Amino acid sequence: MTKSIILEICMKLRSSLSLKVLVLVALPLIVQWGCLLWLYNLQISAERAVEQSLHARDIAEAITHLRIDMYRVLNLAGGEKITAPVDEAIVRSHVTALQVDYTNLLALTIHDDAPLRKAVEESQSEMMAGFNALIEIKKTQDLYPNERWRCKPLWVKAHKHLTYVLKHDFADLRDRENGLARRTPGIRAALRRKQLNVMAGLAVVTLALSALAAIFLTRGITMRVAKVADNAYRLAAGRPLTPLLAGADEIASLDRTFHEMARSMRDASRKERAVVQNARDFICSLNSALKLSAVNPACERTLEHDEKDLLGQSLLAFVPAEETGKVRDFFEALKKQALDEGTDTESSFETILLKADKSRVNAEFSAHWSKEEESFFVVAHDITDRRQAEALKQEVVVMVTHDLRTPLATLQNILKFLRSGNFGQLDPKGSEYISVANRNVERMANLVNDLLDIEKVKSGLMTLDKQEVALEDCFKAAVELAGAFAEEAGVQLEVKGQNADLVAIADQDRLTRVLGNLIANAVKFSPQGGRITIEAKQEGDWIYTSVSDQGSGIPPDQLAHIFERFRQVEDSTHKGKGGSGLGLTICQAIVQLHGGKIWAENLPQGGSRFIFTVPAI
Repeated sequence: MTKSIILEICMKLRSSLSLKVLVLVALPLIVQWGCLLWLYNLQISAERAVEQSLHARDIAEAITHLRIDMYRVLNLAGGEKITAPVDEAIVRSHVTALQVDYTNLLALTIHDDAPLRKAVEESQSEMMAGFNALIEIKKTQDLYPNERWRCKPLWVKAHKHLTYVLKHDFADLRDRENGLARRTPGIRAALRRKQLNVMAGLAVVTLALSALAAIFLTRGITMRVAKVADNAYRLAAGRPLTPLLAGADEIASLDRTFHEMARSMRDASRKERAVVQNARDFICSLNSALKLSAVNPACERTLEHDEKDLLGQSLLAFVPAEETGKVRDFFEALKKQALDEGTDTESSFETILLKADKSRVNAEFSAHWSKEEESFFVVAHDITDRRQAEALKQEVVVMVTHDLRTPLATLQNILKFLRSGNFGQLDPKGSEYISVANRNVERMANLVNDLLDIEKVKSGLMTLDKQEVALEDCFKAAVELAGAFAEEAGVQLEVKGQNADLVAIADQDRLTRVLGNLIANAVKFSPQGGRITIEAKQEGDWIYTSVSDQGSGIPPDQLAHIFERFRQVEDSTHKGKGGSGLGLTICQAIVQLHGGKIWAENLPQGGSRFIFTVPAI
């Protein structure tokens, strides 16, 4: 019954779990507090009964003592002849004793019932009247020693008052108080029995409420948590989840959140499957032995094998023999790096895959090692078409550049002859046209040479003739090459520092070309009257060379891309500067072939600075 009431209250209130637990804990506490208050009242009653018993005993003893003293007084009034002489000293001593008895008895009856106190006060009044009669007898006897008959009425009066005191129901009062004192142990025993019953009842009620709370928690909480746990297993097994739990408590909120998470996971999984299934890239997972454990449909299209033929096969079986060592080393290095760093790592490389007909596919692999799953996750992009296009482009560039060099050389010779005057003198207009044509031919020749150098770098055909090179010689040669261009632009070249002692291990011609390209680039972006500063210093095993200008600087969003091919500064102040966009790319390639680095930065005072490093001797 109690359990159903608790459940009904919780369902009506749709309370939170914490409130339900608080109610379940509070109910036994309330019962215990009530029982403790009951026990406290019983204890107070027991103590009050003891006090009443002791009080009743004291009253009974006071009444007994009073009666004894009264009998002594009565003996004065009737124990001898009625005309006996009265001893005033004895009378007064008895009066004093009885006064003390009455005082004690009245003190004990201050908080008692009114009849008892009234009886005591009436008894005291009669006692005093009797004593006064005895005093009158004494006076009469002294006045009329030989006329004792005069004392007879006074003796009758004294006997009457004193007899009234004894006849008063003091014996019944004493018996009542003694009876009350005798009943107190029984009352205390009854109170103790009640206390024991209350404590036993408290224990039973507490156990019952605790059991009900445990049942409620088990069925109302544990079973709900079990449903949430079951949903977790269902989610892992891919089975439908149970319906949402009713209520507004924390478990119901957790279950709703879990359902929303499961829905999101299903959506994400569905999208992931759609992406993997419809991807054009080869996506697979490999175990630590490089065996295929899962593949997507693109794997079948790429390798022209059925899925059942791919699963369980080693990836190395689909790689040419000359590439197997490279592939194995890559995956081992990736796994080792992940174990050393204690985290999942990712890397990429290019290799060749073999189709069923042994034809080759160029593939760019992106591999990820998962320490938790002990597996590699691989995405391979077919770059065969891109490689073929690059090869074709390279062939075209080489063909074009080679075919252009001969007619360009012819044009340069013709223009040289025309400018020499051997075929007649040209008017000023003709000389100007020849100069413009010569500059354009030179620009075309430089572009052809730059393209050839770029292709050499890409194909690995550019070689360096490294030797000990005095950096001062490179500076002089570069300044001489760019001097005329700088003078024409109105820009001053300045070489700072003592460079005679700096010796690098480098290809002198290539190094001079780097300096020349950087100086020419600085001249193009320097204002008329500006200064270009070239300086070098050695730090450790490297020589740091810098070329600084006083131009407007490089836009911050272009600093990271300044060395890319055909990349030029895109700014309105730099329009019309010309150039192929290959000079800085060639500088970067040559510096990297030397094992150094090159970068650009903007100066605080304005302008930009290019810095590169080459190994020192």
